[in-house]
Amino acid sequence: GVMIDASPPADKKPKSDEDFFKTWAPVFDRNARWSNAASMPRLGDMKTPIEEVLEIYEAWFNMESWRDFSMELDDSFDLEEASCREERRWMERQNKKLAEKSKKDEKNRINTMIETAHKWDPRIIQYKEELKNKKKAAKQARFADVRKAQEEEARRKQEEEEAKKKAEEEEAVKRKAEKENREAAKKALRRTRKTLRDNAEALALGEEATAQVTSLCDAMTLTGELGITVDMISELAEQLAALSTDNKDEATRILGEAAGKITGKAEEGGDSTPVAAAAPAAPAPPSVVASVPKKEKDRKWSRDEMDQLHKALLKFPAGTQQRWEKIAGHVGSRSDAECQRKCGELKNNFAASAAGMASDEKLEFERARKEAAKGHGSRSGAGKKTSGTSVTVDREIGREGYTASELKEMESKEMQKKEGEAEGEDTEKKEAQEKKEKKEGGDKWSTDQQRALEAAILEFKTSTLEAKEKWKAIAELVPGKSDKECIRRFKEIKAMLAAKGGS
Repeated sequence: GVMIDASPPADKKPKSDEDFFKTWAPVFDRNARWSNAASMPRLGDMKTPIEEVLEIYEAWFNMESWRDFSMELDDSFDLEEASCREERRWMERQNKKLAEKSKKDEKNRINTMIETAHKWDPRIIQYKEELKNKKKAAKQARFADVRKAQEEEARRKQEEEEAKKKAEEEEAVKRKAEKENREAAKKALRRTRKTLRDNAEALALGEEATAQVTSLCDAMTLTGELGITVDMISELAEQLAALSTDNKDEATRILGEAAGKITGKAEEGGDSTPVAAAAPAAPAPPSVVASVPKKEKDRKWSRDEMDQLHKALLKFPAGTQQRWEKIAGHVGSRSDAECQRKCGELKNNFAASAAGMASDEKLEFERARKEAAKGHGSRSGAGKKTSGTSVTVDREIGREGYTASELKEMESKEMQKKEGEAEGEDTEKKEAQEKKEKKEGGDKWSTDQQRALEAAILEFKTSTLEAKEKWKAIAELVPGKSDKECIRRFKEIKAMLAAKGGS
């Protein structure tokens, strides 16, 4: 028969699109005659749609050849030469193996031809490039969406942080302004009290008027809940400043009217006893001076007031002129009588605590009176400590060789001297006690205080406030603790954790 060139073209890139079709189209046409199908699709050209091109290659990859190599094998066995039946069967089996091998080689040849054409087909190359570009565009679109979402989230977080920072700054400014206003109001309160006292002392109005001035100063508050405001006291001080020593009656009348306003306010609250005239039912301890309004006496001391009192005791030691007035002016919201009384309570509580028993001011005072009545001490040693108790008692019956006025003056001087010594001892004991507590492990913290501290630290962890303002804000959330105590507690816990981690 006619010899057919079955060898595929070389596996190399064609020079042009036309060169590909010129080289490979005849190859497809020659091999189409071996197909079992009635006809095989032709290779086409550049105008053939890509869908049709894909179908063409799909048909050729699945082509089944009818070509039989049993008669074309050069090394096949001739069955006529077999000497016996067994040899003939053996020859048939060998020829069948050779034919199957040739069939397989033919299939591989056609597949290699189709794969090579598919590899260099310009239409397939263009199609793959388009698919690649589409995938790349889709990937970039996905990345763009993710990037846009990330940028939006970052922008939102930045806006939230800026808003939070702005709110914290505004809150800090507000707190600072409120603090300045409070300090200014306290200073105005102290100045007004001092002005009223100075103007009243300049007129020398007497003890009753002095008690009324004290009551007015004690009743004066920023909010005026006792009926006396700063403006009222300022106006009263101006009225007294306009009077001379010849107008004492007028000054007394003005003070009486002002003190009556305090009395009326007490009646509205259910207490009909005039504040200026109120007196204790039992003898007061030596540390308590004159009479004080009932509401002022019952009013509890805040932590800030106690801190201010402690600072004032250190700032104005015993022997300072007008010491208690200066201490009251430093505290701001308390009178000198209240400060004296509070110091006496602290002193008695400290002494009782050291002795291991409860403090009772009235019992202590009565015991002092009895010891003084029995004759402890002498005229030359009046006011000295007897049996461990400070004895300064009003001796209204007098002593032999002294008048009642002389005795009163002497005892007044002794009381002031002993109070100064007692305050000095109290301050020293308090400082020693604080040092001892710090040395033994610092302040005691309850479970609720510890939890409140941890919650407050977490809340202000990302705050942009200054350290001082931040710790003040944290201390406001911890009941019964100051900012310094919170800082000290934080450092203690941090040191404990560091030591535990190192071990």
